[in-house]
Amino acid sequence: MLKKLLPLLFCLPLFANAQDKSNLPIRIHLTGGYADNVSSSGTIRINSIATQTSNWNIGLSAGIASGAKWEVGLGIEYQKENTTSLAKLFEGVSTSSMEYAFLFAERTETASSLWMGHIYTTYYCHLFNRLYFTPSIQLGYGMAEIKTEAEVVNAAHSYAGNTNLTSLQDVPLTTFSRVNSSNSYDAFAALLSPGLTYFFGKHIAATLNLGGVQYSTLDFKWKNGTWIASLSPNYWQYGMIVAF
Repeated sequence: MLKKLLPLLFCLPLFANAQDKSNLPIRIHLTGGYADNVSSSGTIRINSIATQTSNWNIGLSAGIASGAKWEVGLGIEYQKENTTSLAKLFEGVSTSSMEYAFLFAERTETASSLWMGHIYTTYYCHLFNRLYFTPSIQLGYGMAEIKTEAEVVNAAHSYAGNTNLTSLQDVPLTTFSRVNSSNSYDAFAALLSPGLTYFFGKHIAATLNLGGVQYSTLDFKWKNGTWIASLSPNYWQYGMIVAF
């Protein structure tokens, strides 16, 4: 008899803690994320492309619990992204008496910002103790502003015939052209995101959204939309829930 009761006694704390999930009808969510990425290709100085991207976002939403497992709500989110790209083409031409170096470079800086309102629904699936698996679906619409500054530079220098072109120091650059632009767009996004939620009690919980699958487009040009499917930490969002 005691052997039969032991598994039940072991599970009682889990059943008790599972009740700590808030059944209060109104939940306020505060979320945010940040990522900084650097990528490069080619050699350091010859035919190289280097890109650095940083982005951050913050969101606020309010939802209503529908039964024990579902939540539906509305929210607003702000996103900011800055990208700097530098592309270099470095070439050398040899003659019998001289070596000529030609350098062409293009630097592009792009800053984008996005205000977006969204509707969402979240499903709460109990895993163990106070931890829940919380996949969600989100549909959003907003306004995006993209500012771009591009600068093209070039240079041509001659050197003695015994100079190794691959080891030359950076030569002085001359600005060839500069272009600035600023545009606004209608933005639409749909997101399917897995997540985890841990309840510390009936009023407070911590959340982690793990990326997922997202489709986004500007000015409703559906064929030119972008698909992103990733569970990379670069797309994670951290947050908290306050229920009352």
